Amino acid sequence: MLSLNDRTKTKVSGTLANYFSDLFTKKRKLVKLELDFTAQVKADWETILGNTVTDRVKAQKSLKACYLAAGLDVPSIRWVDHPVNAIQALINQPDLRDVSGIITNQIWHQSEIAIQTEIDPASTAFVLAQVSPHHTVRTVTGKHQISSIADRLNGLVMTKISDLYWDLTESTIPNPLQDYRISDLSYFDYFMRIGVNTPEIQLAIDLAESCGWVWTFEKVAILTPKPTKVRIDRHGNVVAIIYNGVNILSEV
Repeated sequence: MLSLNDRTKTKVSGTLANYFSDLFTKKRKLVKLELDFTAQVKADWETILGNTVTDRVKAQKSLKACYLAAGLDVPSIRWVDHPVNAIQALINQPDLRDVSGIITNQIWHQSEIAIQTEIDPASTAFVLAQVSPHHTVRTVTGKHQISSIADRLNGLVMTKISDLYWDLTESTIPNPLQDYRISDLSYFDYFMRIGVNTPEIQLAIDLAESCGWVWTFEKVAILTPKPTKVRIDRHGNVVAIIYNGVNILSEV
């Protein structure tokens, strides 16, 4: 007799098999359809999320390409040691024009349109749920919920910035272009791997692989390296984002 866990696994496996069977029937022009492919994409992106190696050459090359893909002039590039200091530098330059929305509209949104043109929305939502790196976080009520590590990292950093610079509001904090949107990029990566043509999203993937937070403006871009370590406690809560031996979540 199958255990509860075995029955659950069998049900999930059956759901995946049905999904891929339907997808194969509808979209025969896609080049790869592998039952275990979602697990591989998720594993690859969990590795990227945990990678602490910064590749400045690759980061700058991919960022410049993002600007060009969005029809923008290539900016000058500045590196700042971590995201809190990046915001501190930006506060002193209030006239900078944020172009992150232009870039994401051209790359993220256009890639999404390409996917939706080939794959129906219900199926794409299913893939997003399967391939995104997740962890469990403890809520204030003691219950548990599933949340993206990527979103958690970004939320913690941006909240810390608001705490440090209390006079800032959400509308005045510049929006990072590449703010650990790992769940989004793993989703796009999956569809590229099975044959959907979204070449520009590779620029964003290269950026995610090579550096940390990035702020994009009309004439200048500010990049940060990857943290030297991210610590997650036994409950799945992110408790430290460490740059040069300092946990930026505990800075004062």
